[in-house]
Amino acid sequence: MPYLQTDRLTIIPFSFDLIKAMANKKELEKLLNVDVPEEFENVQFEEFLPFHLNDSSVSRVSQSWEGVLIHTSDEKVIGTMGFKNVESSANLEVGYQLIPAYRNKGYAVEMANALVNWAFPERKTDKVDHIEVNEIMKRLGLSRLTVEPYFVKDRIDEEKLKKENEYM
Repeated sequence: MPYLQTDRLTIIPFSFDLIKAMANKKELEKLLNVDVPEEFENVQFEEFLPFHLNDSSVSRVSQSWEGVLIHTSDEKVIGTMGFKNVESSANLEVGYQLIPAYRNKGYAVEMANALVNWAFPERKTDKVDHIEVNEIMKRLGLSRLTVEPYFVKDRIDEEKLKKENEYM
């Protein structure tokens, strides 16, 4: 995944060095040259970090479609976002976490829009699975197909996406 930038946000794709630095606030601040608030340490990395750090495959990390979200003007890490299970599914899974002070301000929608606009032509897919907040994907032109326990399956409404986001 490339670096993606919106009006207010930058997503820095995970690299092996970035993932290692996430275990230590000071190392992460030094690597990214931005502030890392205390709340970011509470974002659920207990399961995430060991999985990636124990994975010796550098190519797996370099092919990650996930990254750290930075509020550009505040120069602050505010969360993570990305697509999950990219290599194992024809559909993409979207996941994100934001620190409390940056929730409900449109940041997730803003970056999800950038991710969708980048990834869908790249993947040639029209489905996103496991959307953590369905409302965000609705704003991006996705409509609900089915609901399963713990998962929501959506398909792009291409006409709405084109109209609202100049997609495709």
